[in-house]
Amino acid sequence: MVSQSWISMEKQKKWFSEIKHDGSQLHFVIYYKNCAIGAANIRSLDSSKLSNSMYIEPGIYIADPKYRGNILAFGPSLLLIDYCFDELNAKALKAKVKKENLAALKYNEKLGYEITAINNLTTIELGYKQYQLATKTIKSFLSRTVNDRRTI
Repeated sequence: MVSQSWISMEKQKKWFSEIKHDGSQLHFVIYYKNCAIGAANIRSLDSSKLSNSMYIEPGIYIADPKYRGNILAFGPSLLLIDYCFDELNAKALKAKVKKENLAALKYNEKLGYEITAINNLTTIELGYKQYQLATKTIKSFLSRTVNDRRTI
């Protein structure tokens, strides 16, 4: 999360009312075993509707520390990225990460993101082919059958 400043209740309500009908972004709550563990979002980088945007910026935040650095954290990211490429037909995904946030940079590298610029924030970009190659093993692991009875 780039901004970690305190947000007042008034600002939070205003933000919710503004995004409610904004076609350039979507926000989701991430649940695991009926508990909210984080949040995810996507937004158009050209302020157009997501369905018309060539470049989309995804964001994910796992609030519960026991799920950060866990294979479980990849599930929401994969779902979000698949949606951007497969349903919204994005050309590429772009994001900005604090350059000192090495864990996030390493995590995104495993998804296939490549660094395109380093300033105050590190800019990363993901194309469809890089994503498919980078996540083949992760997707295989997450969808494997355990004891021939259930899928992870």
